[in-house]
Amino acid sequence: MVPRLAGPRRSARRSRDRAAWVSSYRLKEVNRYIARLVDAGFEDRVMFGTDELIWRSLMRYSVGIIQNADYLSSEQKRDILCNNAARLLWLAPVKAG
Repeated sequence: MVPRLAGPRRSARRSRDRAAWVSSYRLKEVNRYIARLVDAGFEDRVMFGTDELIWRSLMRYSVGIIQNADYLSSEQKRDILCNNAARLLWLAPVKAG
């Protein structure tokens, strides 16, 4: 099962960005969803984001999903958690190390 996408639907011409509520799904489903995106070649378009600063434990849990994903390389994890957003915002990427 692929998680339903949150937010308003937009035409494919206007936006291909989609968001998913991670906490609403089982960990296995979330990992399968991320793996499918990466396998399809979209690892440079997936980025972690949140507006949930009230519940720090939920943020740690969400970041931990990416950090503990054994199907992602260190570079892919860094890209999803930081570099893809940095590229979008024209910021310097985070280097390994």
